[in-house]
Amino acid sequence: MNEKIENLLKEERKFPPSKELTENANATSLWHEDADKNRLEFWEKQALKRISWYKEPTEILDDSNPPFFKWFKDGELNLSYNCLDRHLETDSDRVAFYWEGEPGDTQEITYQDLYERVCKLSNALKQLGVQKGDRVAGFLPNVPEAVVAMLAASSLGAVWSSCSPDFGTKGVLDRFLQIEPKVIFSAYGYRYNG
Repeated sequence: MNEKIENLLKEERKFPPSKELTENANATSLWHEDADKNRLEFWEKQALKRISWYKEPTEILDDSNPPFFKWFKDGELNLSYNCLDRHLETDSDRVAFYWEGEPGDTQEITYQDLYERVCKLSNALKQLGVQKGDRVAGFLPNVPEAVVAMLAASSLGAVWSSCSPDFGTKGVLDRFLQIEPKVIFSAYGYRYNG
């Protein structure tokens, strides 16, 4: 029996991506070569090219305390800005993400639509007194509102944590009691597996 299972673990086939996918990919096979030549230079180039920084990092990797490595530790950025705001000037009408719910309901959420939702919620969080460094938690299933809440919290500099309702009461309490969130977003129900 074990020999049969072991045989299933040996996969030799390769499934190359289509030509169209390869031509439109952000990453190419050259990335592997560049990273192999000098990994720190490679990651510095990627970080400075692909991320909008408020303060660019001067140190790429602090490996002085293994295994607690710190990448770009003196750099400053905002997750929400990088995920959302910087796309508005050129791609506001482009779909930021597609969502499909359990019963088949769908949403196509553009960057502009997402931005407007995030701004509204961000303003509501400000009115609740949420500030940079505060903790905000989501006790939410995989719904668009979870993305909006995470981006709204991070736009203010708040620390976001989430916990799926699937974790059960004990798991959720353990997590949220440790971080003591100022605000918790919650859903009173959701569809799952029918």
